[in-house]
Amino acid sequence: MNKEYLITLQNLAIKRKAIYEMFFEKNDNFQASDKKEFYEYLKDKCNNYIKKNNMKKMKNKIEIPNYEEYDLAYNKALDTIDKCEKENVFIITLESEKYPKLLKTIDNKPLILYAKGNLELLNDNDTVAVIGTREPTEKGKIFCERITEIFVKNDLTIVSGLALGCDSIAHKTCINKNGYTIGVLAHGLDYMYPRENIELSREIINKNGLLISEYTIGEKPKKYFFVERDRIQSGISKAICIIETNEKGGTMHTAEHAKNQKRIIGCIYVEALKDKMKISGNIKLIEEKVAYKLSNADDIANFIKLIKKNRKDKSEAKANIEDVQLSIFL
Repeated sequence: MNKEYLITLQNLAIKRKAIYEMFFEKNDNFQASDKKEFYEYLKDKCNNYIKKNNMKKMKNKIEIPNYEEYDLAYNKALDTIDKCEKENVFIITLESEKYPKLLKTIDNKPLILYAKGNLELLNDNDTVAVIGTREPTEKGKIFCERITEIFVKNDLTIVSGLALGCDSIAHKTCINKNGYTIGVLAHGLDYMYPRENIELSREIINKNGLLISEYTIGEKPKKYFFVERDRIQSGISKAICIIETNEKGGTMHTAEHAKNQKRIIGCIYVEALKDKMKISGNIKLIEEKVAYKLSNADDIANFIKLIKKNRKDKSEAKANIEDVQLSIFL
């Protein structure tokens, strides 16, 4: 499907699940010759979907747009495409070869990704999301820096959400160690939240990194966008590494997504520091046998080997931890 039509569907506020089931679940390879033909196609799809799902409840109902509404949404889509070109933002649809293969495997996958920067990172084979609280302890900050450095040394691409705290530390450390990093945002790529990370977002692009979002240009952040964003952080990653989180911390949303997506999960855990760090969430995930415990150099090495398993180049999974000192966990 051409990107202008897909953006039009989203502009009409048709839910992602409905769009996917109507247009992607069974691809009929239909190609509209113009916007009027696509409108007729859309009406047929909506009618069939409504009948198939017996949509009597108003909350589930799909309203078939009249042509004026459709035309307005279509013109808005063209405007979005024009703005993206001016901002050097790429529009990557679910059918694109550049769409991340890992992300394609998850439920409720985004139908469009907006991306700015190094697109090669979208299908990097070895990615790990380094995440945690926005207010890490001093030990948490040190652990975040050191373990990110180890991941970079082992040629892993670092994914995070450009939030304050652990996210920012992971991105900055990766850049400082000449690694590659992906920032997953909960708003349009022409905006930056938190505002404190405007310069960091620019540095990511300048250092051959990548920013991505499922939200269009001009879209400001909303509270529930951050929870939706979390499924993408884990979705484009082979593993997630949790530095610090409480049981009710936002990081637990990403952990839940990672579990459902069958991603590898690792959590920092230091017995001697369990009362001095915000790791009640880490402990919960470890005790539930959802996550691997990362307590020493061997744990980290094994975690890295798991990430590198089944590589595209078929090379043996190895971990370079010769410079890792156990003292980082004391």
